[in-house]
Amino acid sequence: MGYASKLFFIVMSALNKKEMQPLSMSFALTIAQIKAREKTVTRRVGWSGRALKPGDQIYAVEKTTGLKKNEKEKRLATLEVISVREEPLNAVTKDDVIKEGFPEWNQAQFVAFLCGYLGIEPKTQVSRIEFAYLPEKGAQTLQGL
Repeated sequence: MGYASKLFFIVMSALNKKEMQPLSMSFALTIAQIKAREKTVTRRVGWSGRALKPGDQIYAVEKTTGLKKNEKEKRLATLEVISVREEPLNAVTKDDVIKEGFPEWNQAQFVAFLCGYLGIEPKTQVSRIEFAYLPEKGAQTLQGL
């Protein structure tokens, strides 16, 4: 195998490994809900251009930005995408507010919270991402007992 062929093989292998690596998604505002496995939906601004689709895996992490030098992401869970759709933030239902991890809030409270935190309007288009929790590596399942 020539040098160019070896280089091509190395680059393609690296790209394939990177493509297979789950995307990290910050859940800084809902760490407790993720840890308790109470949150199964998230809304994101600026995710409409991403090719996120059912079956994709995501690492739920505490934060993805603002990490100090040598600080690593703190993984909370591994998630599998169930569905993705675009909708205005103010289209949120009470059922989805519960799935977002805020059972004590109504839709208006949830919308006001996100608008205040993200600096957006209630009519802003967001990506609604529904997900399920995957078993952690090394964790026993009932089938494995």
